[in-house]
Amino acid sequence: MNSTPKQSQRVLSVALMLTGLAIAAVALLADTINIGTGRGFGYYQMIVLIAGIVIFLIGIAVIVGDRSQGGRNDQFQQDDD
Repeated sequence: MNSTPKQSQRVLSVALMLTGLAIAAVALLADTINIGTGRGFGYYQMIVLIAGIVIFLIGIAVIVGDRSQGGRNDQFQQDDD
């Protein structure tokens, strides 16, 4: 049972992927753009980087799930014997 239309799932997946990439980029560039608590790659940066990657992967999972269920027929058809 699919509660959202395919177009909104695509929009959601692209939004998740772009958000995840932006979060990961901020984590990687935190020292360069002078945000953060110190120099070097710290624990907070690692946590934010992992969160960004997870959000990106969730966006990919939404796309893959949408494509794998795209041609599925849920109706049962009995074989003629």
